[in-house]
Amino acid sequence: MPDAGILLYTSDYAAAVAEIEHHGGRVVHRLSDQAFVAQLTEHAAAELRQSATEPGGSLAPAELLLTEAWRQRRSGRPGPAGADSADQVIARNASSDPALAAQERDAAAARQAAGYVPRELSTVLRGSVAVGVVLVSGPGPDLVISDGHYMEAMAEFFDGADYLDGTEPRASLSFVYDPHRVTVDAPNTPTSFHDTYLTFELANRTFLFWESEAGWAAVREITGATSPDISDMTELWSTIWDPAHKVRMSFRLSDGTNDRQYFLIANTSSGRINIRQVRYDAASNTIEMDAPTWSHDGDPAITAYMPFTLEMGGKTRQYFLAANTSSGRTEIREITYDPASQTVRVDSPTWTRQWIPNFTVYMPFSLGSGTSRKQFFLTINTSSGRVEIREITRDQQTGVIVVDSPVWSQQWDPAYTVCMPFTLGTGTSLRQFFLAANTSSGRTEIREITYDPASHAVQVEAPSWSLTWNSAYTVYVPFLHQGVQYFLTANTSTGNIVIRSIVLDPKTKAIIISEPLYNRDWRYERAEGAWRDAAMQHLGYKPGHPGLVDYLEALRARKNAKWSYVAFVTRYAVAWFGYAGANRLVVQWLGRDYPTSPMTVFSHETSHLFGAADEYKDSHCELSTNGYYRVQNRNCENINNSPLDCLMRNNKWRMCGWSRGQLGWVFFSALAPFTLGGRQWVIGQDSEIGHAVIQEVRPDRSVATRLEMPPPAWTAEWSPGQAVYMPFTLAVGGSDNQYVLTASNTSGQVTIRQIEYDTAAQEMSVGKPVWSQDWNPQYTVYMPFTLESGGTKNQYFLSANTESGHVNIRPVWFYAATKSIRVGGPVWARDWSPQYTIYMPFTLERGGTTQQYFLNANTSSGRISIRPISYDAWQVIQVGEPVWARDWDPGYWLYMPFTLDSSGFRRQYFLTGNPVSGRVNIREIRYDVTGAVVVDDPAWSGRWNSALWLCVPIELNGVQYFLTVDNTKGRLYIRPIIAGGSISVGDPVWELP
Repeated sequence: MPDAGILLYTSDYAAAVAEIEHHGGRVVHRLSDQAFVAQLTEHAAAELRQSATEPGGSLAPAELLLTEAWRQRRSGRPGPAGADSADQVIARNASSDPALAAQERDAAAARQAAGYVPRELSTVLRGSVAVGVVLVSGPGPDLVISDGHYMEAMAEFFDGADYLDGTEPRASLSFVYDPHRVTVDAPNTPTSFHDTYLTFELANRTFLFWESEAGWAAVREITGATSPDISDMTELWSTIWDPAHKVRMSFRLSDGTNDRQYFLIANTSSGRINIRQVRYDAASNTIEMDAPTWSHDGDPAITAYMPFTLEMGGKTRQYFLAANTSSGRTEIREITYDPASQTVRVDSPTWTRQWIPNFTVYMPFSLGSGTSRKQFFLTINTSSGRVEIREITRDQQTGVIVVDSPVWSQQWDPAYTVCMPFTLGTGTSLRQFFLAANTSSGRTEIREITYDPASHAVQVEAPSWSLTWNSAYTVYVPFLHQGVQYFLTANTSTGNIVIRSIVLDPKTKAIIISEPLYNRDWRYERAEGAWRDAAMQHLGYKPGHPGLVDYLEALRARKNAKWSYVAFVTRYAVAWFGYAGANRLVVQWLGRDYPTSPMTVFSHETSHLFGAADEYKDSHCELSTNGYYRVQNRNCENINNSPLDCLMRNNKWRMCGWSRGQLGWVFFSALAPFTLGGRQWVIGQDSEIGHAVIQEVRPDRSVATRLEMPPPAWTAEWSPGQAVYMPFTLAVGGSDNQYVLTASNTSGQVTIRQIEYDTAAQEMSVGKPVWSQDWNPQYTVYMPFTLESGGTKNQYFLSANTESGHVNIRPVWFYAATKSIRVGGPVWARDWSPQYTIYMPFTLERGGTTQQYFLNANTSSGRISIRPISYDAWQVIQVGEPVWARDWDPGYWLYMPFTLDSSGFRRQYFLTGNPVSGRVNIREIRYDVTGAVVVDDPAWSGRWNSALWLCVPIELNGVQYFLTVDNTKGRLYIRPIIAGGSISVGDPVWELP
């Protein structure tokens, strides 16, 4: 494994990097604009002029800490496979923990719902990676990240990143750091969950206000077209306030044109009450809570607040009842909005009474319809069990509020401390119900409340639905979503949140309560969200995942990196000491050696963010497909009886082949283009791990001048060593079917499979072999071509044994009688020099006749020749003598044919490259005036990276491109070939680092 690198300093980072790359080195860690770590030879290091091993000037304190952290690494780069003792990985990620998997889905869904589609942040672990390292301290010495902690944590991170870089040099990894030390005033992880939940609507959206017992308050949207979903880690508003602040009441006021949403917030310690407006900003997709529009010093013993409305003169008036649960004093006040001053006013009490203080539950509801709809409330004495319903009216003459004597009362079990009103039905068939929960036994029941207009009698019916649930579910919140009635219930012991729907059976009119449609405990978010949101807001970003993505996009642009993610390090108590997902990893700093080495946690969790799956048994791993290239998790202990020791299984410093592929470390040894379903595709394989893929090449949907290759449409784990991929088509039943021939250079097995694309489902499939045979594995060259006879195109392929020199041509056809593919015996064969390893088919047209040719090149002597292939008079395949030949540099062994439209003609060209010198030429092949085949001098020449050794032609929308593979640095490029007055090759229009 290469050395970790040399710590260098510079005053001109760009010049220093250019000099290092000129000497064949590269930057592995960019600590700051002045300090970085480069990997290069000692001889090259001695030649450097733009950087030095000692700083040329003073460094900022943060830079000094980072450079000292680099020196504190354990012992250079982590050792080779198996060097460390096994250390069972118990860090978590989305593949091993459903809660983190839900966060991943929520984050993606929230971005999509907001119409925000950023570039992928962590597609493959290749190229430059910007890491925002955010070290979060809290109040008190136990939550402080000291300078010592900071240097230890960064040293461990450097070690973990070094291991990843050294494991696969072709990935050309370069880590760029953006460290931040932030101190926040967030509460530590709560141990109980007596939280506040309120729902409200703004801009035709449903939102949930949630406040933890510890004082973290947040607003999230309730989404979902068919059932409600609360997107985890997607706060639209977040704050940390005094835990004594409790939102007691949500209500709306009209300014004559618009309804405005307000919260009444009471401090249960000081008694201070304020009212704040809540607004939704559609442009930024954020919730804003204004400064108090009304404040009042009240009695902290007033703990029951009940909003309600009354109709008078065609106008809806907003009131609230407030009850002092210590003295028993109960009062009603009106809330109004003054359009002139744009302020809220709370009037003096319009009604007061001295009641028994044990009436602590107040539930408003209305009965009747239209103008005769009446306002009531149900109240419960949670000491005696007395339940009463009273009507609230407003005297039409005096405007005085009147609370009548109970119109219904009963003695219940005093443990029924929760009452949740809701309605079902519409219009005149609207029915009033309430859910009552016994928080001692868990008995939950639903009763209907009816009203007889003739007798003015109110009746609470016997339970129409009942069930015994966990008694710890003491919070019940009703809400409407997409026209359906739901309720949220929360467990105050575990923090679990459940949402169910309530509907009426259309036939029996019975109450139906659904199974949980949403069931989460928010354990990760409860422990992380408060300090994370505060830290991101401290850095100037929105709370939740949207703010995280904004930061990462800005970081990537600022650091000119391909990918980015955040590493949070904190001493706050989190749900698990190390986990990853949703573009961030979280590590609770417990020291350098407990419970597992932090450097392996950093490298393990970083690997998760880039697609690698867990492989240890307790992660519940399975034969899943993971990462950009959708590589199967075949080293998973649960499906593999002999799994390898490696990073994703037991923290060994080894990366198994499956993990490598999942990280995007797929390096194509074979690539071939084909067209199917009117789309352009490439099929290829990494012969080291055997992973095969089909990917589409298409115009970029966001940048008109670029192309894109979306994630693979099809993948498979095939036998390594499939060195040949030869797509071809056959006419079957009036249509052209697409096939691919693959040949192994180890076993010699040759197979043909059909490739199909379902346009409606947009699914690609590659079938089982329709033909297979074991041939000599030394046949490593396969060249497809077609010949036409009597209006029928016949498919053939030439195969060459690059050891013996034997060359033959065989036909391929579809045999209708058995509906099978047939490969015939050789129809032509010769023994040529085995050093002819290049065979390039092409056609030329003259006078309306198309002639098939092939170019073959001897990569030892450099001899190049072009020969025709045709039928003779007896329809026998004949390969003619060379019609053109030259002796060229034998180092040119990369040949790619393509055509271009130029001056109204379709012209034949080929690109040839020397992988040693990097020299690349494009030449035209044509007929001269005498009808002879000629190859012109280069129409274009260039010098590229000598490692570019695979070239695949691709045509899209009439433009010719080619995809090149650099298997030394692991990069893929697509470049256009431009035809005009002269041939030119453009800059890359797509690249994968």
